[in-house]
Amino acid sequence: MALLRKISLVTLLFTIAGFSYSCDSTSILRFANGKKNIIQKFDDGHPCGKWSYFSLNQDLLKRERYKNGILVFTWIYNDEGRVAETIDKKGKHKKHKHCNCK
Repeated sequence: MALLRKISLVTLLFTIAGFSYSCDSTSILRFANGKKNIIQKFDDGHPCGKWSYFSLNQDLLKRERYKNGILVFTWIYNDEGRVAETIDKKGKHKKHKHCNCK
């Protein structure tokens, strides 16, 4: 019986892994100086996956996650490269404080 459960679990995991979602194209928009500005992905012309936004000095400013063409999550980064704020698909903002506490 335990062997049957293990086989069923393995089959389920392989089935789920087989349905992984991928975008069909990626493009990089660049600043006039040639450095990357936005990395964006599309699936059938709709936004898909994680988009990344960079400053002129190549610091990560923001990331967005799209699912089925809809923005579902946003991460906004501070000057130190840490997540400063997140926004979910309902528009709920959450501020994040970072300290070097131990």
